[in-house]
Amino acid sequence: MSELVNSYNDAVKFLGKNIDRGSGVSQQLDRLGANLGSDSTLKRLGISKQKDGTLALDTEKLTKSLKEEPKLTKDLISGSNGIAQNLFNKAAGAMRTSPESLTNYETEESSQFSIYDPYQSMGRYGTAQLNYAMAGMLMNYLV
Repeated sequence: MSELVNSYNDAVKFLGKNIDRGSGVSQQLDRLGANLGSDSTLKRLGISKQKDGTLALDTEKLTKSLKEEPKLTKDLISGSNGIAQNLFNKAAGAMRTSPESLTNYETEESSQFSIYDPYQSMGRYGTAQLNYAMAGMLMNYLV
């Protein structure tokens, strides 16, 4: 769980540092933080939301929950509707997001240039790299 929380926090921080790159990055950040789980579920797992959007893990609460209700706690973490599956779905959704939509490239610049312009292609290459880096961090949730 600590690795899951750390990976989540890394993704939140990465998106936060790149928020000025386009409204799509901001939307990804909002989607990432939305509907992580009910407050009671997060509390039972020892997870709390911080003001900066990151998560904090209380390992003592998690250990206590694992001792008192191991099956329920395991289901809340790794069940079909568990937090790990929820975060995996968010990461998979991020992978399906086009780089252009993350950076507003499509709406702002693509109408100005031909698709065959080599400089435009390099711009798209750069935004694709941003998307892959962000999506890769999200995929680390499963580690």
